[in-house]
Amino acid sequence: MGPLDEFVRKKARDDYTVLALWETGIRTVRLPLADLTDDATRQRLEELHRIGTRYGFFTVNLPDLALIDEHRHLIDFLEVILPWESAQEILPDAARLRESLNLPVYLANIESSIHRVQTGQTFNHYVSSGFHIEDTSKLKPFLSLRGAVDGFAFEVGQYEPPLSTIKRINDYATLRGFKALINVRLAPENSAEYLQDDNQVANRVAEAAIAGYAYPSVKILLDTFMDHDRGYFPRVGLYDRRLNPRRAAFILRHLNSAINRYGAEIVETSKKVSRDWATINFHSPQTIYTLKLPQTLDASVISAECNTIDLTTGTINPCKLNSGVQLLTVRARI
Repeated sequence: MGPLDEFVRKKARDDYTVLALWETGIRTVRLPLADLTDDATRQRLEELHRIGTRYGFFTVNLPDLALIDEHRHLIDFLEVILPWESAQEILPDAARLRESLNLPVYLANIESSIHRVQTGQTFNHYVSSGFHIEDTSKLKPFLSLRGAVDGFAFEVGQYEPPLSTIKRINDYATLRGFKALINVRLAPENSAEYLQDDNQVANRVAEAAIAGYAYPSVKILLDTFMDHDRGYFPRVGLYDRRLNPRRAAFILRHLNSAINRYGAEIVETSKKVSRDWATINFHSPQTIYTLKLPQTLDASVISAECNTIDLTTGTINPCKLNSGVQLLTVRARI
């Protein structure tokens, strides 16, 4: 309520989230399927869809076919999250969903505290979705039915390196003939832990971005876009709650800009880790890239090379390199 509308709630629209998506170069957004049932939300999705934003929708258990059919043009892919104990019974219906709607369908399992081995006296409440490449035992019984769906959803956990883990998932999916949807988790594994390391988040986002270019057959999503600073699993994202960009947002923005300018057909990634720095080498047909990721904010200053970009600012060939900043060096292939 306000002084001019004492008895009516005034509606307001916040476009900062849209601006943030555009700034970072993000074009695909993962949303709950229930968003399509709200008229105001759906109208906004329609407007953004017309200028290039794409949507993947997720739902727990089988969705309303009529809802999907009515708004099929807004759905780029559908993620169906199932209690894996009952997945065998639901898979035939999921297959019919894919056939009737001609829509890419991915299956994900629900993982909670009961699926994890508890050690010690502390009980950790946990819930998430997606398979882990370290343990594909739950997925193996259903691989023979993979023709019923397009693929399966995986999760890259907080303590798994994104680049190498995504490569393993890509290789596993390619070998077995299905597509992979990958959620890179920025949330903690412990519901009471508050992760606030902007540098660590920025490094994970940078690795995930490189993997997205190197393995274009997989879909990679980031969780979380904006800070979640209360309740369970608090963590920082790419933007704070006022939509001010954090370090990860600057890194993603400038990394996307550089790669799309100098060559985005990335192949042959490699990563080496030292005490202060992680170095990722990769190249496109025309460009050789070297990405330097500081392990800490006080990582030692390294010598500058020609065509070095400070990814925290976007400055090309800065006069002075600061300690603990992400750097990208670009060289033409001869």
